[in-house]
Amino acid sequence: MPKLEQMLIQSRMSIICEHPFLGYLLQSIPLEESLDIPTAATDGYKIMVNRSFMENLSEKEFIFILLHELLHIILSHPARGYHKDSNRFNIACDIVVNDILRYNGFGHDKLTPIYGLQFHMNGYSNTAEIVYDKLPQETTKQVLDVHTLWRRLTKSEDDRLKEILSKGIQSYPGSAIIKSIQGEGSKTSSYNWRKILQKFITKNIHDYSYQRCDKRFNDVLLPDYAADEVLKNIWIVLDVSGSMYHILDDVISQVFQVVKQHRGLEVDLSFFSTIVTQPLKVKSIADCQDAIRRMKTTGGTRFDIIFDAVPTYFKRLKPYAIIIMTDGYADFPKINLSRGIPTLWVITNDKVTPPFGEITRI
Repeated sequence: MPKLEQMLIQSRMSIICEHPFLGYLLQSIPLEESLDIPTAATDGYKIMVNRSFMENLSEKEFIFILLHELLHIILSHPARGYHKDSNRFNIACDIVVNDILRYNGFGHDKLTPIYGLQFHMNGYSNTAEIVYDKLPQETTKQVLDVHTLWRRLTKSEDDRLKEILSKGIQSYPGSAIIKSIQGEGSKTSSYNWRKILQKFITKNIHDYSYQRCDKRFNDVLLPDYAADEVLKNIWIVLDVSGSMYHILDDVISQVFQVVKQHRGLEVDLSFFSTIVTQPLKVKSIADCQDAIRRMKTTGGTRFDIIFDAVPTYFKRLKPYAIIIMTDGYADFPKINLSRGIPTLWVITNDKVTPPFGEITRI
């Protein structure tokens, strides 16, 4: 058996034994040999390697390179750098990937990866965009691999990667590396997200008694909740398609902080892809954990199913408001499908604009 193929089999088996989630993903991603690159690369969909380069690596180095390319793919780095300085964004993406690998115990022997420590920052808990903004304008570090082949994926390629990631997370929910991947956006401003959500909830609640006012807040009028007064009937629906996984953990934790901030507040929490899950009442950490355990995804994204599910999930009283957290990459329904329910779209980019409802971006 040729040396490269033998090293590939051995490395994959080592990864599967130590990190089965990553092993599953790696076996599902196309890998091909290329003489056009000096080391290794990805185009965002497949991994490409130079045989001569790879055959001269130690097993630790071989594994590090494979997982380095895999994380670029899973974190959608090739599609996120448009309108940015390519060299600086390449370095930012490598800092994120290498810090995640380092945090999870992957060594690299004689390789010289770029780490956040070299720039007095932590790439493990920041997005590539945040690292990019923190890097000096003129940064000339050499990355390990080739980034010139990065491109936008076709819809079929993107759908397949989302499906692979979704199945991997469902098959190995206890994997520590999943939190690392989800945590790529964990240092975005939780204060801004809480403020956005709180403003929407308080602005739209007008059918409760305000005779006993809570004086702790000067900018909003809130009831001083009695035991039988509960602010509820807000439905939060989170997009769990593959492109959302890197920020999903942070979004859930921030929603929970909003719940904790208001005494007596309850929200219904669902997850959606091409299905929308049964709403679960969220009032405690245990409720959040239970919701995460019941999370289901089919890989795609549809918005119409959210509004179609209202009569099924809310037979007695329809939601007072629906908050949809999404990247917006799907066909939007027409406004009449909203059933007159106030809707807040929380969009994670600046490229998509829903046709109705209130819109904010994070």
